[in-house]
Amino acid sequence: MRLRAKRTLQGLVLTAVICLVAINWISNDEQSKISAEVETIVEPLSKVGRIRPRRIFHDGRHIQGLPDGQFDSLAKVLDFKAQDNVNINDTQGPDHRQRPEHGHVDKRDSHLSDRKQTSVSNDTTVHRHQDNLPKDVKFQRPVVATPLNNLRKTGLSDVFIGVKTTKRYHQERLDLAIDTWVSMALEQTYFFTDGEDQLYSEKLHGHLIDTNCSAQHTRQALCCKMSVMYDAFLQSNKRWFCHLDDDNYLNTVQLVKVLQQYKHTDDVYLGKPSLTHPIEAVDRDSSSQARRVSFWFGTGGAGFCLSRALALHMSPYASAGTFTSMCQRIRLPDDVTIGFIVEVLLKKKLTVVKQFNSHLQALWQIKRGELPQQITLSYGGNFAKNKNLISMDNTVIPSSEDPTRLRSFHCALFPGTGRCPDNMPRLFSPSDVMPQLKPHRAEYVKPMPKKL
Repeated sequence: MRLRAKRTLQGLVLTAVICLVAINWISNDEQSKISAEVETIVEPLSKVGRIRPRRIFHDGRHIQGLPDGQFDSLAKVLDFKAQDNVNINDTQGPDHRQRPEHGHVDKRDSHLSDRKQTSVSNDTTVHRHQDNLPKDVKFQRPVVATPLNNLRKTGLSDVFIGVKTTKRYHQERLDLAIDTWVSMALEQTYFFTDGEDQLYSEKLHGHLIDTNCSAQHTRQALCCKMSVMYDAFLQSNKRWFCHLDDDNYLNTVQLVKVLQQYKHTDDVYLGKPSLTHPIEAVDRDSSSQARRVSFWFGTGGAGFCLSRALALHMSPYASAGTFTSMCQRIRLPDDVTIGFIVEVLLKKKLTVVKQFNSHLQALWQIKRGELPQQITLSYGGNFAKNKNLISMDNTVIPSSEDPTRLRSFHCALFPGTGRCPDNMPRLFSPSDVMPQLKPHRAEYVKPMPKKL
């Protein structure tokens, strides 16, 4: 018996050695033939008894906060074949495909998990404000997430830009935006207003959304618009959600550069506080006694951005109209409520990005050489006196034609875009764009719970 076992072992070792030698002798062409034969065997198996990863997880999509991109990537690997006839090795992004017209893009179902991550159906999640969105407005479906696409750099097509406005400011503020930065990011930008306006809906190619919210500048009206905007972002399935006010100028090039420094699959909250200290609020949670909380928030007047992973984690507190109840819970506006959800409820931190700017700061103090580096700019004050504007030479465009100075800045930075004068001199060059300032965390002051 021992001799027989010894000979069997020797035979196995000899067979293994012969196989290794044979593999080294196989040519590339022969290896390709072998791979093709393997594919002919695997393909029928993938059609019969295909693995269904969604049955593995108890909630249909998210498990312990697993982002959409990671789940879809896992689904493709397990299913052997990418869904929607998309090659899983495709890393070129959405720009290599034929761009659909505005308002005529495929709509992707939105899958949300509740706070307990209970099971959800495969149907489109119904939002309370869904009826507020025009029927002809659909959001662009980006490249299906795959392991390789998840690693590609973020582009402008991965960003959902939501701008809050009101009907009485359409002519005063939207024309400036349309003639400048929106001309470079129209497909990614949606304006959320409080009244129908056929003229500006046509100017924006249907990207003007009537929220049916109040036209008053109140906390309730602001939170109502933010709620609709947040639901629209979830439906778009893009990587980043960036919020602006209608008096902001957005440098899309710098925005993409900053977003590329972060992962959309991480919990990222980018913004700039308008206060030098954390704000204090009273949390009136019905499940407990009222308590005082302290937290940072990125002011909406300067703009802020949320990663998709963080936005999905916010869904129990912000989706399907629940955001307005969060505003009522702390009795503060929409941008403050975003900070409350992120820092207090989700225990995440605001990352301060100094390139966001609002009319609440001294805009005229920004040096000329630093202007191209800014992500957002604004304007404020009475144009006749008490001006709060960026410093731009009147030789570009006279102040009488450009009282905000933002049109002059845009045309000097990006001549040939928007409605800029012919033969516009380019006052800024790539060398004027300074190295990116390293973002830093806001100093966090631990809230001191107090009973009222």
